[in-house]
Amino acid sequence: MENTNSNLDKNFFEFSRVLNEISNEILFKLRTKGVPAVLDSETHNVYQGGFDRTQIKKELLERWRGKIDIDRMSVEIISVHTDMSDHIHYHADSYAVLTLLGKWEGLPEPGGVYCFSSKEFLPAVSGVTIQVAPGVVHGFSAPGSKLSFLSVQSEKIDKDYHIV
Repeated sequence: MENTNSNLDKNFFEFSRVLNEISNEILFKLRTKGVPAVLDSETHNVYQGGFDRTQIKKELLERWRGKIDIDRMSVEIISVHTDMSDHIHYHADSYAVLTLLGKWEGLPEPGGVYCFSSKEFLPAVSGVTIQVAPGVVHGFSAPGSKLSFLSVQSEKIDKDYHIV
């Protein structure tokens, strides 16, 4: 039986475990090697007008090939640099592990920024990890500062971004 994202979807706990392990491994590399050593600067782009996105170097994910379909994944650092409170959204097909970044990763601590959860905006704090299943409404806003987070998603979200 081939291990693909579809097969892992049948076992949410196993799928979540793999995404968390990938996230923890990338966080360790961010903290020990620094952001430039982990990011593929050629992939930097602006998404939805308020998110800067840069992918993690694919070679850092190679050991996971066979456990998960890394070619369908999106593993990147996303930075929110504006008020995105009108971009509360969900992804129909993607599981995500999102970890808010700060001084431990050599980035600014979030201040005056928020993450949307449970139908309200809550202050964002570095080190917090949010697990997002398909269909779960979420979002981020940084009206007075910048919020960066590591995003490990089971599917690329470019076409799976649904504003509510």
